[in-house]
Amino acid sequence: MNDQREILIEEITEITDSVRKLIFELDAELSSHYNEDQRHGLNVNELVEPRVRFFVISVDGVAAACGGVKIFEDFGEVKRMFVLAPFRGQGLADLVIQRIRDEIVRSGLNRLMLETGVHSLAAIRFYERLGFVRCEAFGQYLKMAPSEIVTSLFFEKTLN
Repeated sequence: MNDQREILIEEITEITDSVRKLIFELDAELSSHYNEDQRHGLNVNELVEPRVRFFVISVDGVAAACGGVKIFEDFGEVKRMFVLAPFRGQGLADLVIQRIRDEIVRSGLNRLMLETGVHSLAAIRFYERLGFVRCEAFGQYLKMAPSEIVTSLFFEKTLN
């Protein structure tokens, strides 16, 4: 990353136009690979629910990346990780996942889980690079029809 750029990461507490734009772009990208019933992201209003922590990274005042975690009793689920195309490869996703990790540790948990799609190759490589390992379906995914998770891969990571 260029050290002269201003990079700010903040937890959102209300839905702004910048948040809507990031989620719109994420959904547009996912819809080119997955049917609607195969996309399991939180809707925009769920991003500010009490059990969700959602973060946006701005670069020079432009909302460039986002990601969050939904906190369950014994794990946190990574949700809505996304970096706008012009900002990819600059370490922003690493910053988001570190903030998510910090939030989980602060919550007294030590396990992150996530669902991503089989066609999301960059995401798969990213999570594997960070030490996430594939696992079986978990939580709400266990209740879904096979057709809804046929394109899903599940990962987990125990935090030290």
